[in-house]
Amino acid sequence: MKDIKCPQCQTAFKIDESAYAEIQRQIRTAEFDQELEKQLAAAEKQKATDFKLLKEQMQWTWAQEKQKIESDFREELVKQREAMATLKSSLENAENEKRLAIAESIKSLEKEKVGLEGEIRIQQAEAKNQLEAMKSQHLQALQGKDEIIKHKEDEMNRLRDMKAKLSTKMVGETLELHCENEFNRVRSIGFQNATFEKDNDVK
Repeated sequence: MKDIKCPQCQTAFKIDESAYAEIQRQIRTAEFDQELEKQLAAAEKQKATDFKLLKEQMQWTWAQEKQKIESDFREELVKQREAMATLKSSLENAENEKRLAIAESIKSLEKEKVGLEGEIRIQQAEAKNQLEAMKSQHLQALQGKDEIIKHKEDEMNRLRDMKAKLSTKMVGETLELHCENEFNRVRSIGFQNATFEKDNDVK
C-alpha cells in the first residue's frame, strides 16, 4: 500500500500499488503532455521568432537588392542619358559641321562665280577691244589702201606730167644748145661783143 496526501485538503489516504502506478502513469502523462505542450509552444514561439527573423532578413535582403537594383537602374539611366546627350551632341556637331561645310561650299562657289563673271567681263572687254582694234586696223588699212591708190595715181600723173615736160624740155634744151653752138660759131665773125643767154622771164 502507498500513503498519499491530497494537495488540496491535506488528507492522507492509502492506495494499492496498481492504483499508485496508474496515478503515476497519469501524472507522467500529464507532465509529458504539459512538457510537450510547453515544447510545442516553445517550438511555435521559436518558429514565429525564426519566421520573423527570416522575414526581417528577407525584407532586409529584398531592401538591399531593391536598393542595389534601384542604384543600378539609376546608374544605367544616368549612363543612357549621358550616352543620349553624347549622341545628341555628336549629331548636333555633325549637323553644324554639315551646315558649315555647305556654307563654305556655297561661299566657295559664289567666290568662283564672281571670279568667273569677272573673267567673262574681262574677256568680253578684251574681245570688244580686239574687235574695235581690228575694225580700226581694217579701217586704217582701207584708208591706207585708198591713200596708197591715190598716191600711186598721183605718182602716175606726176610721172606722166614729168614725161610730157621732159619731152618738151629736152626739145627746148636741144634747140637752145643748137642756137648757142651756132651763135658761138658765128660770134667771132660779127658779134664779138654780144652774149647768148637764156631768158626765163615770162615778161
